[in-house]
Amino acid sequence: MRRVMIWAVCMLLCLTAGAQAATAPYTTLTEDNEGNLITTLDGYAPSVVMTTFDGKVLKSAQDIFIDENDLLYIADTGNKRVVCATLDGEYLRTYGQGTLKKPTGVCVRNGKLYVADTSLKAIAVFDLETGEELNRYKKPEEPLYGDDVRFEPQKVQVNSAGVIYLISNGNPNGVAMLAEDGAFLGYFGANKTALGFGEILKRIFYTSEMLESLRQNVPNTPTNLTMDKYGLIFTATSGAAEDSVKKFNMAGENLLPPLTRLNTSLVDVAVGQEGTFYAISSLGYIYEYTEEGRLLFFFGGEDKTGNRDAMFGNLVSIAADSKGNIYVLDTNKNLVQGFKQTAYAKLLHHALDLWREGLYAESMEPWQEVLRYNNLFDFAYAGLGKAYYKLADYEQSLEYFRQGDDKEGYSDSFWEVRAVVLQNSMGGIIIGLVAFWLVMKLIRRTKPYKAFRAGLHRVGEIPVMRALRLVGRTPRNPAAAFEAVKADHAVSIRTATVLYGLLFVFFLLNKYASAFLFKTVPDGYYNIPMDIALFFGILALFIISLNLVCSTRQSEARMRDLYCGLPLALSPMFIFMPLMTILGYGLTYNEQFLMSFSSFIMIMGSVVLVIVMIREMQNYTYGETFRVVLLTLFVMMVLTLTMVVIVILLAQLFSFISTVIREGSYLVQM
Repeated sequence: MRRVMIWAVCMLLCLTAGAQAATAPYTTLTEDNEGNLITTLDGYAPSVVMTTFDGKVLKSAQDIFIDENDLLYIADTGNKRVVCATLDGEYLRTYGQGTLKKPTGVCVRNGKLYVADTSLKAIAVFDLETGEELNRYKKPEEPLYGDDVRFEPQKVQVNSAGVIYLISNGNPNGVAMLAEDGAFLGYFGANKTALGFGEILKRIFYTSEMLESLRQNVPNTPTNLTMDKYGLIFTATSGAAEDSVKKFNMAGENLLPPLTRLNTSLVDVAVGQEGTFYAISSLGYIYEYTEEGRLLFFFGGEDKTGNRDAMFGNLVSIAADSKGNIYVLDTNKNLVQGFKQTAYAKLLHHALDLWREGLYAESMEPWQEVLRYNNLFDFAYAGLGKAYYKLADYEQSLEYFRQGDDKEGYSDSFWEVRAVVLQNSMGGIIIGLVAFWLVMKLIRRTKPYKAFRAGLHRVGEIPVMRALRLVGRTPRNPAAAFEAVKADHAVSIRTATVLYGLLFVFFLLNKYASAFLFKTVPDGYYNIPMDIALFFGILALFIISLNLVCSTRQSEARMRDLYCGLPLALSPMFIFMPLMTILGYGLTYNEQFLMSFSSFIMIMGSVVLVIVMIREMQNYTYGETFRVVLLTLFVMMVLTLTMVVIVILLAQLFSFISTVIREGSYLVQM
């Protein structure tokens, strides 16, 4: 019976979502585990549209706010009033008619309506019941605010203790805080200035007089702000892209990572009921993120014709009600558009809410329901992984964390699995090692073992094997190894080519067969032709460029010597690349420093040996060697640019030829 009920619910959700998707004028997107946008079921469907209140159409409205009773307040800027209505658009009352001049921000708290008015240069406070104006907060007199700093409140928020948070036009110091009595408490949440490379150079080399003529690099003023139920402040800043939404703790520290998909036209942020938050851009796009900053839904769009429903001309504000529905304000179209949660969004939010409340077992079924009709939603896999992890089912959590590309969670689960394996197998491992040692001691005295050693010695005389032994000895005595290549031809061209091929195999294994935690490409992704082109192309470009540079100077080594010596210079890669590939399968992020350190040794060791190779083979001083290296890099860059230009010109030539052929064929047919 339970399975029948679940099946019926799934069918109902799919039919409902399909019907809503058919009526929505936009496509809803989300992100997969590779950061790519993919289509998903609609999370929100257009519902109510509000334009007229008390006989007047909204005029250049700038802000909306939904209070704890689900009443909507609109800063109707052009009509110099604040309107209160139900979420169905039923008009209730007006505030500030005749006293407000340019209301641009509204907030309701503790039975009072707070209005930021830029023309009044004040925050007006009204009684919700009577509409009577109770107070006005004007520019603080404290010197800490700044005598030359403007006080033109644009947006306002108030916490349960009566502390006022406001954004003022032209004030780059961040969010200002006022006590209930109007005393200035300080600033927090100021944006940082971003200096470009050119600006940095100017500040290094310009004289003091020249620096005075430069315009000051002032940080962007936050555009909007909101507050969650815990009193934490969110700010939105236009022009800041990934860092445009911030969530501040009591110490003024940003708790959010850089968010994806946001653009510089972001204008507002709102907090949902399930720990999610929303952001909007003036271009008409609406975003929903989890509290960790993971994109859930991305929908909406710009209405260039001016007559498309649920598409926008200039969004300026967003708010959410207690049921998870959202409302946005379009100042160009002079309307408030409501969006109702779909069944899919409700299910997803329900799973998120259960997880946040610590009900991990209860959250598993909603996550599985989400995956039943959207199995590309990677966040659901990560949610199931976290649920299994909290329930101490680490094997299952590993599987779901991998499907959800949650490497942090995978690392935690692998730590637990590894600990159990080591605890249960440590005795057997020790016994096995001792037994292996004893068996090897006995085998070494037998004739088959001696014959085996003789066979290994004969295999070791194969040119490739001799070259590999030389690769292993190069880090200990590089001068002798490169001298053997130059004077004794210890590595032939054929052998060097085999070594390059072996190194390429190690490169492929490290790229595609590494452990999940340390893999740099997604599972199932392969691009071998591009790998071949890049790997051997870079090697060929380096050898050719180095030979060209050396040929313009006193040169003792031929191109053959450089070709055969380079594999020895790359000996750290032969050693560390397979070692890192294998080592990654037994490590977690707690031991990541081992991988980072190995990678550093491999790269720096190869660079040092390449420099030593050039010096020893060409008999240069170290000063000459460094100059040759820099010139080689420059030549590589020039040759690369030349090849790019040639490819572009050839593409244009082929396009021109094909166009001429098509036109000629058309004329012949006529």
